[in-house]
Amino acid sequence: MVGDANSVHIHGFIKAMKQKDPELIIDVFAVIPVIRIPEFADNVIEIKLLSWYVKYINKGTRFIIFLPLFIWHRFFLKNYDTIFIHFIVPYYHNFVKYYNKRCKTLVSVFWGSDLFRIKKKDIPKVLKIVGMSDVVNLATPEMYKEFLHTFNMSSCIKRTNYSFGIEILNDIKTVIKKGVNRQRFIAKLSCSVKITAETKIVTIGYNGAPQQQHLKIIEDLENREWRNTLFIFPITYAGTKEYHSEIKRKLERSSLNWILIPEFMTNKQISNLRFVTDVFIQLQTTDGLSVATQEHIFAGNRVIVGSWLPYKMFKEMGIFYQTVDTVSEISEKLKEELSLGPLSQAMKDINRNAIAKFSDWEYVIEPWLKL
Repeated sequence: MVGDANSVHIHGFIKAMKQKDPELIIDVFAVIPVIRIPEFADNVIEIKLLSWYVKYINKGTRFIIFLPLFIWHRFFLKNYDTIFIHFIVPYYHNFVKYYNKRCKTLVSVFWGSDLFRIKKKDIPKVLKIVGMSDVVNLATPEMYKEFLHTFNMSSCIKRTNYSFGIEILNDIKTVIKKGVNRQRFIAKLSCSVKITAETKIVTIGYNGAPQQQHLKIIEDLENREWRNTLFIFPITYAGTKEYHSEIKRKLERSSLNWILIPEFMTNKQISNLRFVTDVFIQLQTTDGLSVATQEHIFAGNRVIVGSWLPYKMFKEMGIFYQTVDTVSEISEKLKEELSLGPLSQAMKDINRNAIAKFSDWEYVIEPWLKL
């Protein structure tokens, strides 16, 4: 498995495969320094020179970063039945020929932003990866449509549309059963913020990238008065320190009641945040099918997303959610959603069952095992 060994999504994928077939041997080739070792992986292969270079020099485009990779791929890559490339990074085109030679089936798995945000100069590189892959997984019709458009194809016979499960759904199930003390949870996030049992909690975005449009959202929210409402901004990964500081400065100048979360969150903390949230706002510029959005839907939140995002599949699944056409509409839509109160239990059940069938590893792991 080629990818980010720190990713909770890869951790969940490995766990689901091993639970279904304990005889599987799964190695992970880490393309960036390993901070959290996948618990269920048999081997995690990390090139120390590469990790040191990325961590301390951080010049990812220089040739020296590729030298240890070339050596390892050329002389040390083992033979496998299947190699998965998770999240298609353009520089993998340098090594894809080795992956192709060293396995019976090479599977390229697009996650979303690796397709929707591909740069024009990188299209030939990614096309090379696609061309040497035996299987290309695109989970949604919107992703497949974008794939055909980007690479100027009429169809792709290599395409599969297997859903990628979400491990944290199991944690959210536990939280739903046991419940969470909202005031205590918020106090742990910020000792300076106090809420009451009636406080509405609104979570905005799920990472610290500029594509989440935090600044524009804050600007629009400032046009309204928000009594007894807490806005939470998780920026635990992605984005730069400069951009994160800009978000903080803008919030400090605003009249909003807010919490900024820059630190890494455990699965338990993420599950608790999903559960205590009343409304989740997802207005990033592009996306595949956001895991965080699915988690919030599964947790029973009201959800507002940008109409430009490729989420038509949610409608087809019968999921209840709202859209806005521009960021400037978010304050008005949020006021409407907060005034309606929580979703009915029937709506929550419909949403939860739909997400489970699409993204619970219990339902979706089987076809992956056959690759």
